[in-house]
Amino acid sequence: MKYRKLVCMGIIIISAMIVAGGISFLQNRRERQFQPIGQAKAVDEPYYGPGVVNRAKPAGIVAGIYVKTKGILVLEVTRVWNETTYQEPAKGILKKGDYLLRCNGIQLQKKEDLSKALQESGGKAVNLKINRDGKEKWVKVRPVKQDGTYHIGCWVRDDMAGIGTITLCTSQNTFVALGHCISDMDLNEKVRIREGSLHPCSLTDIRKGKKNQPGALIGYIDYRPEEPVGKILQNSPNGIYGKLLQQPVFMEEEEYLPLAKRSQVHTGKAELISDFSGKRKRYSLNITHINHFNRMDSKGFVIEITDPRLLKKTGGIVQGMSGSPIIQDGRIVGAITHVLVHDSKKGYGIFVRDMLKNTGKQY
Repeated sequence: MKYRKLVCMGIIIISAMIVAGGISFLQNRRERQFQPIGQAKAVDEPYYGPGVVNRAKPAGIVAGIYVKTKGILVLEVTRVWNETTYQEPAKGILKKGDYLLRCNGIQLQKKEDLSKALQESGGKAVNLKINRDGKEKWVKVRPVKQDGTYHIGCWVRDDMAGIGTITLCTSQNTFVALGHCISDMDLNEKVRIREGSLHPCSLTDIRKGKKNQPGALIGYIDYRPEEPVGKILQNSPNGIYGKLLQQPVFMEEEEYLPLAKRSQVHTGKAELISDFSGKRKRYSLNITHINHFNRMDSKGFVIEITDPRLLKKTGGIVQGMSGSPIIQDGRIVGAITHVLVHDSKKGYGIFVRDMLKNTGKQY
């Protein structure tokens, strides 16, 4: 059995490398965070839809996130050296942000699929089906031979991984996480995903946030394709949603909390929950401003970390804490989404009802 080690600094980086050791350490982390799903009594209420869900269990679990793109994502169009001169076979035809779906009728799911189709072309123009800005179209590109193989001059990506926080879990074994979409770090836009999964992770370091230098949780993802702890079903602007395949260990003891309405959220004291230290703890913060008219759901209110324990360890809000649930007056009011670059003690949160409102749609 092979395990892949992913060194992550927040959400989201490319998956890489095979783990050679440390399996027992990661196994212990897996067992501390998750366990086989028990036969807990279900609450008589469906999960999806903000007008339906009334309560859930806050999570605050830092987890590994792995996704495969829906098609092959073009990161950049570049030059190809054909042994005598540089050529740009895809210039003016493809652009960054395009998703390559088919090549000469062959479905493209992995980079290797594209490479194989290009080699089989023998240098003749290939028909590419692409998705650009949500619309599909066909284009033609003639590959160029470089070092004995054919290329179309594109940097591409077919998967990515990183660290984020699970916000809440339900008795229906579903979860909500992040409070914002999974986005590509090079393109800064939401990623179209074909499939995705949650995995335990082990933090090895915390890069403290400083002025104009956001910090990050750094660690390893215990990536086992055959043993995910959750399946990602949607990647929406307001978070990721899916089904738990293993149950967080705290679920049996944690109480269900009501989900706050917007009108119930107010400025003043609140708490966030996170297990980044190895133990699930609550940390104090203040909600300093409510953005009643902000059009960006992920910036529904402004928060400031006040807990000296958290400030000492992280300097405030760091990458990887996105999705940390915020509790006020015994209710789940939302989750952390962003840090203010100029002041890592401050950031934004999303209302929990806004996190749920896109769960009936596919992305």
